[in-house]
Amino acid sequence: MKTRRKLARLGVSVPALALGLALCFAFFTPANKLWSASAQVTSPNGSYGILLNQWIDANGTTSALLAVLNFDGAGNITGTYTLVGQTYNVLTGTLTGTYSGNPDGSNTANLSLDLGATVTAVVTLTDGGAGLQFMATGGTGIQPGHVVTGSGRIQSAQGSMPAGSYGLLLNRWPDANNGPQGIFGVVNLDGAGNATGSYTAAGPGVGPAPISGTFTGAYSINPDSTGSLTLNLDIGATSKYAIAITEGGAGVLMLQTEGNGGGLNHVTSGTARLQ
Repeated sequence: MKTRRKLARLGVSVPALALGLALCFAFFTPANKLWSASAQVTSPNGSYGILLNQWIDANGTTSALLAVLNFDGAGNITGTYTLVGQTYNVLTGTLTGTYSGNPDGSNTANLSLDLGATVTAVVTLTDGGAGLQFMATGGTGIQPGHVVTGSGRIQSAQGSMPAGSYGLLLNRWPDANNGPQGIFGVVNLDGAGNATGSYTAAGPGVGPAPISGTFTGAYSINPDSTGSLTLNLDIGATSKYAIAITEGGAGVLMLQTEGNGGGLNHVTSGTARLQ
């Protein structure tokens, strides 16, 4: 009663005070929290480009997979993939599968690759459905103790040629035969299949200090927004990448499939983002 009387003398009613506190709470709540509450999406629906990497295991091996997963909104998955295996062999093909929701808002996906392997994974959406996080948990394609994780972004305007300047970051994954290596750069795609740019590389096999230079190249895109990108570096090296275009051209997922015009002896993957 005393408190109510004091408030009354100040000209503030209890309902008005409660409303003011509620408005203050909303004001001080971060905008991203308010957005996530209103835009939460838990079930995939659409096509996503994904890039997965197997972390080095006890035998010193690693691998990587670039894929497009098409979620139909009714629990079915189709897609294509490029896989760089533990012996640096490159495999391409198609996949099918199913997915279902879990009580925590994540999803379980079961994939069957046309090479005969299966993969079970947990998948969760981010950014209101624009992003996807992925971790393999089982299947015949995952050996016990292997850790395979990655992420993806939604696709749109499939088949269109990306154009613009992209910030590029690639990583050579360390294994029994290779140390880590990083490649940073800017790649300019002209929308007509030509690429130019610059790079800085650091790590074993490069030298005690990073090296920098320029490159030219070419790229092509398939109807499902997968494709290939070839880079010719000024030091005489040529490398080829399988790519998947995401977000209508805002992102590029990359997995190396050829080195210096021939086979691979390492696993290198990364991303490029539109500047």
